[in-house]
Amino acid sequence: MQRTESTVIQVAPDYENAMIKEMERFGWSLQSRQEIHEAGDAYTTENIFGDYVTKRAISSYVKCHFSRSLSLPNLDKIRELESVFFGMPTPPPLPSLPKLFPPGGILSLGWLICPYAWPFWPFYYYFSYKRKRPIAEAHRKEIEAQYEKNIRRRRKILQEIASYLR
Repeated sequence: MQRTESTVIQVAPDYENAMIKEMERFGWSLQSRQEIHEAGDAYTTENIFGDYVTKRAISSYVKCHFSRSLSLPNLDKIRELESVFFGMPTPPPLPSLPKLFPPGGILSLGWLICPYAWPFWPFYYYFSYKRKRPIAEAHRKEIEAQYEKNIRRRRKILQEIASYLR
């Protein structure tokens, strides 16, 4: 009888097939799956960066049960690369840019209708939008660079893993 190790990973339903393929790259094979219809933490992709995987709270998820043989060649190196791959720190969420017009939906139309409010709009524009937008854009570019760096590192790890499993 062959000795194996197993693990359970929670994933978002839309990311399930991609996660199965990723796990297969590390020598795991899917044993079973179970759909859970309650809130929990699960791996999912970021909407902005399709390749980037994060773990966050979602309303329903799928539990995937994987196993792999302990007699796999280079298993220690594969485990090490796997821990680096799944243990990468998640960059913070992208900042939202300030709005050009003040919040309030229909009430914000009062700025256009009420002539007494017109003198105050330039102050709102300068203090809320003009000053904060360059800061938010610079922060956004910094976070996008972190995402890109992590994506390149993950791709490099997957290439290295492929060489060990040949």
